[in-house]
Amino acid sequence: MSEEWVEQMHNQVNTLERLEKYINVSDKEREAISSQDTKWGTMNLPQFNGYF
Repeated sequence: MSEEWVEQMHNQVNTLERLEKYINVSDKEREAISSQDTKWGTMNLPQFNGYF
């Protein structure tokens, strides 16, 4: 695995708290994101897609 890819996996934005580190989230946006019943910010791992 490339070092950049490992770093990206480690630092992916997959929680509201991490998102708020990078952008200003309004109360309305925070409420909308929190009300979602799905996972967001996840990514497929390359080895499962035939890249490795």
